[in-house]
Amino acid sequence: MKLMIASDLHGSAYYTQALLRRMEDEKPAKLVLLGDILYHGPRNALPRDYDTKACAAMLNALEKAPLCIRGNCDGEVDQMVLNFPVLADFAAVFADGYTLYLTHGHHLDEASKAAAPGDILLYGHTHVPAFEQKNGNYYVNPGSVSIPKEGSRHSYMLWENGVLDPEYFTQDGSMQTAKQQADGGSQVGLIFGWTADAQVGPNVNQFKTLEAVEGYDGNHYVEAATNYLDISDRELMISKDCKDPDTLLKWADEFYTDLASLQTFYGTIGSQITDNGDGTYNVDVPSDGSSLDTSAWSNSLRDFGPKYMNEDFYDKVSLPEDQGDGVKLADDAINEKYVDTEKNCGFPMVQYTDEDLSRITAIGTDIYKYVEAQYAHWVVDGGIDDEWDSYIDQLKAMGIDEFLQIQTDAYNAYKENLAK
Repeated sequence: MKLMIASDLHGSAYYTQALLRRMEDEKPAKLVLLGDILYHGPRNALPRDYDTKACAAMLNALEKAPLCIRGNCDGEVDQMVLNFPVLADFAAVFADGYTLYLTHGHHLDEASKAAAPGDILLYGHTHVPAFEQKNGNYYVNPGSVSIPKEGSRHSYMLWENGVLDPEYFTQDGSMQTAKQQADGGSQVGLIFGWTADAQVGPNVNQFKTLEAVEGYDGNHYVEAATNYLDISDRELMISKDCKDPDTLLKWADEFYTDLASLQTFYGTIGSQITDNGDGTYNVDVPSDGSSLDTSAWSNSLRDFGPKYMNEDFYDKVSLPEDQGDGVKLADDAINEKYVDTEKNCGFPMVQYTDEDLSRITAIGTDIYKYVEAQYAHWVVDGGIDDEWDSYIDQLKAMGIDEFLQIQTDAYNAYKENLAK
């Protein structure tokens, strides 16, 4: 089922018409309005093209009457000019195995009493888009169509069965980026990766970082990438034809100073970085309108350059809080409480014997392809419970036990070397 969900039109003929145009494109089974349809309300400024009669006429002319909830600005006089019910305080919709509780939001606590764990409460009233999980329920707000607040955009929301993009598992990086950074708004509702500005560029305001979701066993799993994961050997090679290895090594060693490392990661002092003259530095917001993440990748070696900054040097570097690594630090803080460095630490850079390396390459290539194919199949088609045993049997037949033993032996050797 596809639902188009909107709230707080407040009598704007302009935005009501814009919403209905999008409705023609989206072709939902039902338009759901979460209240405050016609009257602008004493606390709000008049919206663009405020015309309650025109709004009523457009909504009355719909072939399929919308499902509407009463808002705090809706009254009996509104019902007199609308030919579909608008005075119900609450409603429930059963869609795709979920129960959606509809309310305007000014009595949200009362509405939540009827919700069972896992149910979704849809509400408006605040004029600010929201998605949060609390007390076992999801609270979702589409924002306001005509009078958005707190810097949000004019917005509505879609509920649709089969929310995954069917091209997700086959599209290349350029296709994914085009959808995420599309003009007029991202065509993707959920992203994962580095930061929102790095993934969706100009559409960053459409997204909000989510706290790590609760797993099947009640725990929240967050991988901890500790510093040693960025350190590896055999990263610098010198040709036998080098005439002055000592000078070359001195040059390479400079990359590991604080100032060189800062520029390796963010760009040049004087262009992308400001030297404040007192031993502190500011990483600057790009003047061309691009994101800080994009600027860093365009003007520095970023992840591919050698670098090491002492921990106390980070205290001397200021990052913008609203983009780039400043956002990443804030995102990390949201989930830091779930990090267990003993249990959830990423696999380190271990060393293999030549024989073991040859074996894991031969075995791993087929295993990874099979795992990725099954992952895509289960996400799109389901069936993981019925097919799990045969999946494990196939992995064993492909050599998963030998693969894991080689990895375990290499990890144990790594731990022994650390202890020396």
